[in-house]
Amino acid sequence: MQIAYVGKNCSTEIYRILCRYTSEKSLQMYFTFPAFVDSVNEGNELDAAIINESMITDQMFKEIEKMLNDKPNMHLIFITEFAEFQKNISMHPITFISKLAVSQHLGKVMKDLLDEHKQIDSDVLVIRFNKILYTLHKKDVLYLERISRNTYIHGKDRLLKSTASIDEIMQQLPEYFARCHKSYLVNMYEIAKISRSEVVMKNGTIIPISRNKYLHFIEKYERFLKTHFIKTEIPRRYQPKSHKKNE
Repeated sequence: MQIAYVGKNCSTEIYRILCRYTSEKSLQMYFTFPAFVDSVNEGNELDAAIINESMITDQMFKEIEKMLNDKPNMHLIFITEFAEFQKNISMHPITFISKLAVSQHLGKVMKDLLDEHKQIDSDVLVIRFNKILYTLHKKDVLYLERISRNTYIHGKDRLLKSTASIDEIMQQLPEYFARCHKSYLVNMYEIAKISRSEVVMKNGTIIPISRNKYLHFIEKYERFLKTHFIKTEIPRRYQPKSHKKNE
């Protein structure tokens, strides 16, 4: 997880707790709240921020509200001595921990966040483009298409663009995606039928099958059909003609 700590002093106890749930490279330190806000506004993507501030001003409230509108998935954790902050802020996702109870509660909060983060990672494809993160449920991805230096992720109701290669994006995707062409990766759940030279998707899109990918693609698709008990049209295996020796 990408985590930020905001505050002048980070105790050894807090630092050790945070390092249990993220690497030192993924832990960012900010001495002041404005520096943290500037970093987020410049496109810094964080999963959580631990804010250790004794006083929260009206301006900080406004910045927090704007931040959560722009970054709804970022979780803010306030370490504070003042319980009235909880009455003033009712926005989600925010957690309040008393400074007197950091050792008892911070670890549990971080563990819950990590579990939630892992669940999101398993279900959602994350694409970064122009310093902005976009997400799409993996099951809603129809196919990937490589054109020039960009990869286009075709979803059921949206289209995403990435400079990452198909091979790089494949690392995030489950086994029901298969490569039928160097420029295409398809969701096998979304295949309607296959011919010798093309895949017809359920939405009508026609995708080419390259000759050097054909056998491997068909074998993988047949295994997928047997495992998931799906019936669809597939061509007979391509078998080269046998050449009898002259006797």
